[in-house]
Formats: sequence, structure tokens, C-alpha cells
Amino acid sequence: MEVLETPTLGRRRLTDVHLESIRVTFDTVLNQHGNFPPESKPTSVVKNGCMTHLFNRNKQSAYNQFICRAGLQLTEFVRQLRSETELAKRSNKSLEIPSNGSVGNTPLGAVQNIDFDVKVKARIIHDLSYPPGESVNDNTNLDFNVEVPYGADALTKRTLDVVVVFPELQWVIPGYINGAFRHIPIEVDVVGNFAGTIHELGVLIFHLCCPSGWKNSPSFYWIAGTAITYQYSNSPPEWHLQPAIARIDFDAKSWRDAHATIGPNIGSRLSKAHIAFRRANLDILCPGGCNDKKFTSWFTRGRALGRDWDLSTLTISMLKERRKMQCAE
Repeated sequence: MEVLETPTLGRRRLTDVHLESIRVTFDTVLNQHGNFPPESKPTSVVKNGCMTHLFNRNKQSAYNQFICRAGLQLTEFVRQLRSETELAKRSNKSLEIPSNGSVGNTPLGAVQNIDFDVKVKARIIHDLSYPPGESVNDNTNLDFNVEVPYGADALTKRTLDVVVVFPELQWVIPGYINGAFRHIPIEVDVVGNFAGTIHELGVLIFHLCCPSGWKNSPSFYWIAGTAITYQYSNSPPEWHLQPAIARIDFDAKSWRDAHATIGPNIGSRLSKAHIAFRRANLDILCPGGCNDKKFTSWFTRGRALGRDWDLSTLTISMLKERRKMQCAE
């Protein structure tokens, strides 16, 4: 338990330090233009047992005044908000893609979360396939799409490979990235393409990270995902008199925010794999890269990644709820 809690506390502290540094820098810029930093407001309230999320009007007003007084373009404002400079762009946040000089405006919507009624909790989708012919999706170059072999066939093959060499020792551990897409910021010159309006609130929203709704966002997330799997898979443990068959790299099957490792329960491999995956998330993404709420321990029978697992009988099946949703689509 101490091994797992210490990285979590460390990630939280690093995140707090990073966010506080950005806040101080941005507040200084606001003051230079005669703007007071917006007061913090609660993000939600509970009324009659129901949670209502609140829009921060103070922040909206302060940012609008700052943009007008400073005469900033959208790209300049985003750089200020991220605390980017010409000398410290941080390559994972600035890719220098040429701007087309336009601002898009496509609808925002919501789809049902598999575990909740849509009136209680929903998954936000930005419909970037609108308007037809002029949308982000219609003008995305699919020649650079990344194909990753992750699916039922790959998971099944890996399970059988382990069983052949290590009979009855097959185990699986799932891991999830915390807010996968928010770790891939969009370059400031093209954030204008990812804009949407909520008419009821009178606000214009810009995505600063890869949005769910952009058809190529899963592939672009894989830029970070492949770095995680590379570091993780190349971190197997070694011990004295270790047999050659136990020196293989860690299995690393992953796509979007889901990672799955299937391996043999020999020596210290399982515990070391658990730690190695968390470390890879911390190194590649950020202090809050692991979704601790969904990160489980190793098991042979259980539910994870939208599947029911029973490796003792070599069975992996899709959840009944997901099958219904796919049939409905």
C-alpha cells in the first residue's frame, strides 16, 4: 500500500506546484493590463439532492476584458493561459501547425454513459462533422491515421501464448489514463478550428486539447500512448538465476485511455509490472496521469475494459450493455 500511495501523493504535489506556477504567471499578466484575477467560485452545487454544475461567469468576464484591453489574438491568449513562451514551448504542447486564420463553430452534444441515465450523467461530444464538407472531420488528413492492433483477437492471442508457456499462470491487469485526451494539447494556431457554442449560456468554447468527437483524436492520443507502452514494456524485472524464458518484455496492449497487460504469475513480474505502468504514466504524461479510480490489481476473473474476463476458462466477452449499444448504433 505504501508503494502505491507515495506516487499518488507525489503526483498530486507536482500537479499543485505546476498549476500554481501557471496561475501566478497569468495573474501577473492580468494585473499588467488593469484586470483583477477572477475570484474562485464553486464548480457545482447540490439542490434537492441533485448536483448542478456552474459556469464561472467571473472568469468569463475577466478573460473577455483582458483580451479586449490587451488586443490579443486567440493564439496569443492561449499561450498566455498555458504560460508558453518562445523559449519554453514544451514540445508536447506546441507542434507549430500553420493556422488557416478561421474560427469554427460546431455543435456540442451529449450521449448516454453506459452506467447512467442521460439525464443524470452523460458523455460530452463535440460534433466536429458539422457543417458537411467544411467540418474538421471532413478536412482531416486520414493518411496519417495510426492503426493499433488492439482488440479481441490480439487479447485472445496473447492469452493463449501465455498459457502455452506457463499453463494456469495467466493473469491480467487493466490500467486507464486519467482524462486521456486532455494530455494532448492542440497547437495554439489551430485551436480556432475546435470551437463550439452553448447558446443557452451565451458562451463560445474552444478546445485546448484533443476533443472527443474529432475522428482522428484517438490516433493523436496514441502519440503519448505509444511512449507509455514502450517504456512500460521495456521494464521487466531481473533476478538471480532468472530463466531465459522469464526475461521477456512486459505485454502492453493499449488504445485510447485503456491499457491491458496479460502475463504469467512468475517471480516478481506482476508486482513489478504494476509499478512500472504507473511510473510510465507519470514520466510520459503528468503527475495525474493514472486513473486511480479504475486502476485495479491483477486478477484472473473480473470485469474491466468493457469486458468480462475469465482467464481460467480462457474466456473474454463483451459486456451485455455494450453489445446492446452497438446493435442500436
